[in-house]
Amino acid sequence: MKLLAKYNRIYLTASIIVFLIIGIGYYFVISLVLIEQLNHSLKDKLNEIKTYALLHNDLLPKINTKHQTIEYNPTSNAPAKYRFSNIPQYVNEEHEVIQFRQLRSIITVKGQNYEVLIREPQTETDDLIQLISVITCIIAVFFVLLLFVINRLLLQNIWKPFQHTLSQLQRFNLSNQNEITVKPTDITEFESLNKAVVAMSGKVNQEYHSLKNFTENASHEMQTPLAILNAKLDLLIQNENISEKEIGQLQEMYEALTRLTRLNKSLLLLTKIENRQFAETESIRLDQIIEEKIVQFADLIKARNLTIETDIQPTGLKMNPHLAEIVINNLMSNAIHHNIENGTITISLEQQELMISNTGSIHTVDPEKVFERFQKSGKSEGLGLGLAIVKQICDRYNFMIRYSQMADLHIIRLIF
Repeated sequence: MKLLAKYNRIYLTASIIVFLIIGIGYYFVISLVLIEQLNHSLKDKLNEIKTYALLHNDLLPKINTKHQTIEYNPTSNAPAKYRFSNIPQYVNEEHEVIQFRQLRSIITVKGQNYEVLIREPQTETDDLIQLISVITCIIAVFFVLLLFVINRLLLQNIWKPFQHTLSQLQRFNLSNQNEITVKPTDITEFESLNKAVVAMSGKVNQEYHSLKNFTENASHEMQTPLAILNAKLDLLIQNENISEKEIGQLQEMYEALTRLTRLNKSLLLLTKIENRQFAETESIRLDQIIEEKIVQFADLIKARNLTIETDIQPTGLKMNPHLAEIVINNLMSNAIHHNIENGTITISLEQQELMISNTGSIHTVDPEKVFERFQKSGKSEGLGLGLAIVKQICDRYNFMIRYSQMADLHIIRLIF
């Protein structure tokens, strides 16, 4: 969920809760105010009755209306102060029960105590409270929606520098040598973020190019002494004055030098793949590459008396052609070198999957570690980098690669 959406959701929820609490409180306050106003009206009428009794020594004539009724009841109770209460009463004119606000008091007139009951209907008060509540709710809803719209527009504008910086980070690519540009902002946090991002990207670019230059220079510089050593060993082996023992030692040195040369090339290739230096992609025919590699490995397959079975369907992929050749080359080489005499190799290619399986010695292999660097299976004398390079290329193109073993059959699947 986006931060803006989450903030708006929290903001709306909090606003609704706050307005509900305020609305309930406002409702009770308005009710108390209107009831108090009704009480004040009833007290004014009671004071009018008392004043009339003092001046005329008689009860104020009753003039009952739908807005106010007065009732005098003789009583033996002693004079008492007024008391308010709510009473329901059926009204013939309205044909319904209406809630009345009643004031009760006892006064003395001509030596006789009278219970004075003054009532006023609460209908208008209740209607007024409902009207105020409805208007308040409408205003609250409108206010919340208005704040939501204004808040959204303001927040979108406020977060523009952050969104720009985020998009720059998402498009940041070391191999393209693009620099991160930020928009100026007066928000302190975003300004600090922009400075940190620019500083970080500059440092990463610098370290990347330093490492890249070092790798390329080191590889280039190593090629020359390796080539010289290789040539010198060739000359020494051809010398007629050396013994067979010395020839054996030179042969071991030659093999070690060959391994070192291959290791240098493999590590350099891994570094280039990690640095995404094979950025060019094009449509390739994977089935054609496999057919070509089978022809190239034909002599080696025949020398080990291996049987190869194929089920290859026309399959197109979009990737770097050089990397595609490396994948097939390493998988084929792995299936041949880890095979047994008179063994088999099975290659199956479909639109979404490539499977290469080969017979081999039975040994316990952790499927998760097969594709790690310098991992060797069984008595292999390889460098342990072939499958690591394949895994690196698969990660580059989001291919899934899986290894499994069934008895003496070793299976590698590539899922595109």
